[in-house]
Amino acid sequence: RRGRRFFAGTSLPIAIESTILWRQLMQWKLPELSARVVMLVAGLSYIAFGAYQGIFGTGPAPATDMRLRWVEHHYVVHRQNPFDVWAAARGLATTPGRDTHVIAEVGTPGNGGYPPWETALGLVLVPPTPVFMHARIVLTGLSAMSLAMVAMWAGRLGASIRRGEGALPAVAVLAVVANLFCLSAGQYALVANGGVILGWVFAEQRRFLLSGLMLSLAFIKPQIGAWFVFAFMVKGHWRPLAATALTLTVSSLAAAWLTHTPVPELVSEMFAWSSAWLSRVDGYGPVAFLLGRGIDSGTAQAVCGLAGGAAMAVLTLNRRSAPPDVLFAIAATIGRLASYHGVYDNTMLVFLIVSLIATYYRSGRQSHIALAAAAVGLTLGSPIPYGLHAWAPLQALHVAVWVCGLVVLVRATRPAMRVAA
Repeated sequence: RRGRRFFAGTSLPIAIESTILWRQLMQWKLPELSARVVMLVAGLSYIAFGAYQGIFGTGPAPATDMRLRWVEHHYVVHRQNPFDVWAAARGLATTPGRDTHVIAEVGTPGNGGYPPWETALGLVLVPPTPVFMHARIVLTGLSAMSLAMVAMWAGRLGASIRRGEGALPAVAVLAVVANLFCLSAGQYALVANGGVILGWVFAEQRRFLLSGLMLSLAFIKPQIGAWFVFAFMVKGHWRPLAATALTLTVSSLAAAWLTHTPVPELVSEMFAWSSAWLSRVDGYGPVAFLLGRGIDSGTAQAVCGLAGGAAMAVLTLNRRSAPPDVLFAIAATIGRLASYHGVYDNTMLVFLIVSLIATYYRSGRQSHIALAAAAVGLTLGSPIPYGLHAWAPLQALHVAVWVCGLVVLVRATRPAMRVAA
C-alpha cells in the first residue's frame, strides 16, 4: 500500500510535466527548451569553475582582487591606512605621525580605489582572517548566494507573468561568463547585484532599514549601485534611499576612525588610487575608449557620467508605471556604458536580458524582442576567454548589441500616449 501511495504521488507530477513538455513541443517551443538546457549547463559550469578558482585556484589570476581587499582589511583592523603604507613603500610623501610599517604576514597593499565605506562594509565580505583561504570561502559563498537570489527573483518574475515561464529568465542569470570571472577573481559585482535585489524586496515590504543596508552593498561598487538609485526614486522609495545614505555615512565615519584619516582625505585617496590604476589597465566600454584616446580619467568619467545621468533621467522619469525589471535594465545598461568597468562587471547586464525576456512574454512573444534577448544573451554567455575581451572589435560589437537591446526594450515598454479629449 505504501509503495502504491508513493507511485501515485510521483507519477502524477511526472504525467503533468510530460503533458506540458508535449504541448510545448507541439507548439514549436523546442528552441526555447533547448536554450534552457544549454544555458543551464553553461551557467552551472561557469559557476562551478569560478567558485573552484576563487577558493582553491593557484597562480597569479585566481582570487587576485580578493587578496588585495584581504591585505587592505588587515591594515584597517590594525588601525592603519592602507594608502599610507602603499605610498610609503614607494617613497611617496605621507601624513606625519601615521603608522606605515608593513605587516610581514600579509605584505604591502596593492592598488585600491574603493570608496571609504567599503573599508568598513568590506570587513564582512572579505574578513581579515589569519588564513586567506577562509576569506576566499566567505566571499565566494556570499557571491554565489547573491547570484542565486538574483536567479530566484528572475524566475519568480517570469512565473508571475505566465505560469511555467520562470525557468528561462532564471537560467539566463546563471549563463553569464562574467560570473566565472567574478567568482574567480573575487570581485564584488555579484554581491552588488544581490544588494540591489534584496534592497528592492525589503523596500517593497516596507522594511526600510534592511533595504538601505542591502542597497549599501551595491554601493561598494558605486559604478554599479549608483545607477539603480533612479529606479528607487521613480517608484518613490525615498526612505530606503535615506537608510542607504545613513549606512554609507556611518560606514565612512567608521573607516575614518579605524584608519585615523578624515573622510575627505579617504575620498581623495580613492581618486588618486583609481587614477593610477586606470592609467595602466585596459577597461571595457566607452570610458575605456576615451582613455585610450589620451583623455585623462577624470574627464572621461565625467563626460560619460553626465551623459549617462541625462539618459537615465530621460528614460526613467516618464516610466513611473513601468515594471521594476524595466527600470533595472535601463539602469544596468546605461551604468555599464557610462562608467568604467572590467569584464567581470558584465554581470550587471543580467537585468537587461531578464527584462527583455519578461517583455517578450508580456508582449505576446514578439519575435524582434526574442531576437534582441538572444543577441544580448550571446554577448554575455559565450565562453570567450578573459583576454580576448580586450579585442577592440569584440568590445564594439558587444556595446552595439547592448545599445540595440536597450532600444528594443525602451520602445517596447514606452508609456502609452495620452489622447486629448
